[in-house]
Amino acid sequence: MPEGNRKSAPPGAFCVNMRTAGQKCCASLCAVAAICLSATALGQASSANGIKVGDGRVHPYFDLDLGMDSAAGFFPVAGGGTVLGSEAITHFRPGLKLELPSQTVAVNFDGNVEYVYYMGLLSAGSQALSHFESAVDFDANFNPAGQISFDLGDHLSRSDRTSNAALGVGVLSFANTLRAAVPIRPGGGALEVSPKGAWSMEIFQPWSTLAVPGCGTDPSCSTNALAGMAYNNLRAELDARWRFLPKTAVVFDSSFDTRSYADPSSNKSPLLLHATVGLSGLVSPKISAVVKAGWAQDFGVVKAKTVISHLEVAYLMSDTSNLRAGYLRTLEPVPTYGI
Repeated sequence: MPEGNRKSAPPGAFCVNMRTAGQKCCASLCAVAAICLSATALGQASSANGIKVGDGRVHPYFDLDLGMDSAAGFFPVAGGGTVLGSEAITHFRPGLKLELPSQTVAVNFDGNVEYVYYMGLLSAGSQALSHFESAVDFDANFNPAGQISFDLGDHLSRSDRTSNAALGVGVLSFANTLRAAVPIRPGGGALEVSPKGAWSMEIFQPWSTLAVPGCGTDPSCSTNALAGMAYNNLRAELDARWRFLPKTAVVFDSSFDTRSYADPSSNKSPLLLHATVGLSGLVSPKISAVVKAGWAQDFGVVKAKTVISHLEVAYLMSDTSNLRAGYLRTLEPVPTYGI
């Protein structure tokens, strides 16, 4: 998930967080010490957070992350060529949230602009990779308490992180996903059926002009192939859940994706079906689980097919933290390789 989607710390909070994650390269490991600062408007007399605007509340915030990435990018070396190097990186992210609860139309908005600064402490010339990113999330729910409601949402981002698993070179991705759903809850609401639809697009631009060592003509690490990887994706979904216990349900999820690329001669377009069924809910007051299995098949050029599954267990340690572990096997559309 792009970092711009992370929730900010509570107002006035100060936290230090250590983590290890893959970043920008499949083989990279980064240890990040994150300092999270959150600022809100002054002069709030009530116990509720944010600035009251009509029936809603506005929450200004900013995040400041300081970290070291052991595989920050490819940098020039003396005598020519490039090498994968580490660097200290600062993320400064001011943003604004809007929460407007309502029985007729509930609206949530979260937008931020982020500057990613490469400090030049460990790899010479890394400052040239500094750049701006952004993220915007919008959700509107019409008639949320009714038997039939309508959900509309949009997610827009400019980020150096992408779901494109075919990439072996750093990129900046501009992506947008527009989605709509019609949850139907007949009777007492134990059964919910949700037809859904989504349109996604993504375009790429080189994050650095430096060549990847040993790339040759491999399209996955050639910046010349990035323009042809841009795509439009249409998804139709039908999900259902039946709560046979207050907090436990039988779930069915299905989707069908069709994707078109800017360069169809180099990127195989899929016609991809997913379908899973299983259980989701509480095992005990502190333990929840998801157990789903099903089938995925491409009816396009690649013809890939396999059993898919989603297994997940979460332990509620406190009101503010939980421990989660899981396993996911699936098929996804990918440029160059198709599936």
